[in-house]
Amino acid sequence: KAVTLTLTKESNIFINQAAVTLETRATTLRPLLADSKQKLIVSADNEAPQGIVVQAMLRARSAGAQHFLIAVKHK
Repeated sequence: KAVTLTLTKESNIFINQAAVTLETRATTLRPLLADSKQKLIVSADNEAPQGIVVQAMLRARSAGAQHFLIAVKHK
């Protein structure tokens, strides 16, 4: 099962619906990404600040994420 990283327009960050911060995100993600084939789904609100999305993805990579999937909502 893929791990989901959600970013909101208010710059809130969630991992599998659990609230985290940029600082605590790596600690939460590392055990979930123990399998090198584990996929990380990035689901960012269209209005989420680009900087927070990029920082969250970079820190996810440093926590072990190797495979990113981008979730897109069609209107």
